[in-house]
Amino acid sequence: PEQYFPEQSVTLYQARGCTTCNGTGYRGRIGVFEIIRVTKELRELMVKRPSSSQIWELARKQGAHSLFDDGIEKVRSGVTTLEEVLRVVSPSSE
Repeated sequence: PEQYFPEQSVTLYQARGCTTCNGTGYRGRIGVFEIIRVTKELRELMVKRPSSSQIWELARKQGAHSLFDDGIEKVRSGVTTLEEVLRVVSPSSE
């Protein structure tokens, strides 16, 4: 867990099961999202047919967050567990 939260201490929760959730420890669904705002600079870069890593480099500089980043934020806020985030999205998803 330290590799995903190097800059701060964080409280990690563990899912506990019950009969209502069939022992999973989860109820309902929560989405993880990645949104890249297409700025003038990003549009100009895309015309040059860049690699996905080049797009992500500029997008991150402009504030974009990956699916994994969004999942980690949900772990920090106690909405879900690290295990669940790692189950649905990999750290290298961008």
